[in-house]
Parts: sequence; C-alpha cells; structure tokens
Amino acid sequence: MSFTNRSGKFDYAAFVGSLADNCNPGDILSPRCSRETYNHGNQDNLDTANKKLRFAFETRLANRSEFKRKRSDAGGYEYLRL
Repeated sequence: MSFTNRSGKFDYAAFVGSLADNCNPGDILSPRCSRETYNHGNQDNLDTANKKLRFAFETRLANRSEFKRKRSDAGGYEYLRL
C-alpha cells in the first residue's frame, strides 16, 4: 500500500491511521517506526520523518478512546491499544 498523496509527498496521517486500524488490543505503537515509512514510499530525510511521524501520532492517536498514551522508557510516548 502506498501512502503518497497526489503531490508525491508521504502522507504520515494515513500511515498512522493504517497502523492503528491494523493493530490488535494490547499492541503498542511507537512513533519510532520512521524507518518503516521508507518501505512505503517515503522520501523525506530521517529527521523530518521523525518529526512528522511524532506529530501524526499525537494528532491521530492521542485523543482516541481506544488508545492510551503512556511514557516510553526511551523517551517520548507510546500508544497502547485497549
């Protein structure tokens, strides 16, 4: 599945939405999966990918009732599927 939009840019929100839809209860999603975006057509450099992916996780998952946001041991947040 390709997550590039019409302008050729990678759609981080769609990528995060796809991850959220495909995970099972008890799974933990982390914004540290930026390298996985390159398998789906991302052309951004790593720093840009990390920032945009963190923002997409915060906007798409932080306020959803089926996810609980918790502090990660490595820093930042992880999202637990309830």
